[in-house]
Amino acid sequence: MYISIRGSGEDKDGYDRYKNDIKDSVIWDRLKMQLGLKAYRKLLRRKVVLLPMDLRKADLGLSTQQREDLYANLNVIINSAGTVEFDTRLDLATSVNVTGAVALMQLADQCA
Repeated sequence: MYISIRGSGEDKDGYDRYKNDIKDSVIWDRLKMQLGLKAYRKLLRRKVVLLPMDLRKADLGLSTQQREDLYANLNVIINSAGTVEFDTRLDLATSVNVTGAVALMQLADQCA
């Protein structure tokens, strides 16, 4: 499972954000309880690949190698990225919410 996450500041690869918002989320409590914490962590290490992406960039900020991995292995994209603040500058909101979504669709087309 590839998880696209935007890093920022000292958390350039987005790991802290992933850990706080996804990995340690209560939605996984049942799975943690069924597998046990050690097996749960092992499963995540085996199955999850973090991809720091920037939807404001035409190439999504991905390296050539990352793109090739996605072309070969990606089957589904779920996009939950975007800005929902109403005071965001229009050019920034458009680049993330529209241009970024189009770039993801183009990536998906290349993976098909």
